[in-house]
Amino acid sequence: MDPIERVSDAVAALAGRDLTLEDYHQFLLDAAALLAPARPVIVGGGKHGSEARWRVGGRTLAISGGDRPDMPLVSVSFVDTEHAEDEEFREVKWGLIQDTPFHWAIFLGPETPEDVWAKRCGCLCYNWELFDEVFDPVFRSLPHDLAKLPPAWRPQIVYQWDMSVTALGVVTVRATVDGVQISSDVTGDSVTLPPGFQMGIGRILAGLAQGAPLRDVRFLESRGFSIGPTSLTGRETPELLQQIAWMEEHNWDELGPDTEHNRCPGLTFDELRTAVSLAAGDAEEEPRPRTTRDNPAPMRAGLTTEQLQWLVQQWLGGAPIADLLTRGLGGENGTYLTKQAIVGTDWAAYQPEHNGEWAIIVSPAEGEEWNDDQQVAGAAWQLCTTLTNMVGPAFAGRTTSHFAYTRFFRVGERALSVDTLLGLRLRLGSFEEMKAFYPRASA
Repeated sequence: MDPIERVSDAVAALAGRDLTLEDYHQFLLDAAALLAPARPVIVGGGKHGSEARWRVGGRTLAISGGDRPDMPLVSVSFVDTEHAEDEEFREVKWGLIQDTPFHWAIFLGPETPEDVWAKRCGCLCYNWELFDEVFDPVFRSLPHDLAKLPPAWRPQIVYQWDMSVTALGVVTVRATVDGVQISSDVTGDSVTLPPGFQMGIGRILAGLAQGAPLRDVRFLESRGFSIGPTSLTGRETPELLQQIAWMEEHNWDELGPDTEHNRCPGLTFDELRTAVSLAAGDAEEEPRPRTTRDNPAPMRAGLTTEQLQWLVQQWLGGAPIADLLTRGLGGENGTYLTKQAIVGTDWAAYQPEHNGEWAIIVSPAEGEEWNDDQQVAGAAWQLCTTLTNMVGPAFAGRTTSHFAYTRFFRVGERALSVDTLLGLRLRLGSFEEMKAFYPRASA
């Protein structure tokens, strides 16, 4: 059996359970054993959060957890490797800093030539505003990102800067599951920022430097990341400094350079200690999110798997969808979600404005009533198993422990997708149009 689908089936078996962080750790370890000899690369700090990735054949599988420590979630996604790396290359090369998919990577094992895709995430920061954009999200999420890793996978994340400009000597920033510790080797001061502390690491370091430009706060070293963000060391070549000056001049990200008019207010360790104490007093415990709905309605199978399979076969053979829906399946003209549609008993089909030529929804959600998530996910799994046998393995997909299920198939110049957004939904259309919505199978 396809190892990617084996891992996906394993997460589906967790659906509906109240998971713990230890459950997530065990899932990662079990997946690593199943996918060996492929070994994971952990990435994070960007717009997608942190995840463990494996290359499996021509596809990349990623496992991620919940965004909050109190909401363990297991999400397994996969996508065609060439497509995913092309998308990420464009995001890094042409996108804004906040569009960067990840800012750090950890190789669990020896680096291989295939790991070249991860090297593009190492951003060099040359002013404090760029530092804020890169380092703030990295260190704000690191305690939770590290907590999501099994203990045996967790590295020691340490960064050091020369803060001699303010007589603090070497300032060390160390990230652990308990928070981010900032210390001075000269004064002996040490403050630990608790997880979720809102003042950014850039504001803190710039404040401790009393507003000195970042180029005067030399980056010394980092440990723990295989690849991660850095800042100026004072050993840059004239060519690199010229390139930096050109980038600051053009400034596509609209980040202000370090000037007298753009200085960060000064900050002392005592003031930082006070800010941490006040933040701890204001913290409120948020209620744990629910993982299931109250009183879901049974799924209404208006179209069977066999009928949907027949519809796909005829469409791939060139038959017009509207004729198939009306003459073949008995649909009539009507409306669905205020759109013109072809409607049958417990199903509806409409033409979306984008992401496909037709969308067919079986057991569409109505008003405040929601389908039984488990039944819909089971129906989606059954349909996708049939489609895999018809057209081959999915190009991309996603399965979560909250009953989300998505598969995206390529068939030459055409594509079809299955998801569980408003019921059991089947989309049909052109690959070139639809692929933009499935770079990471998250739609």
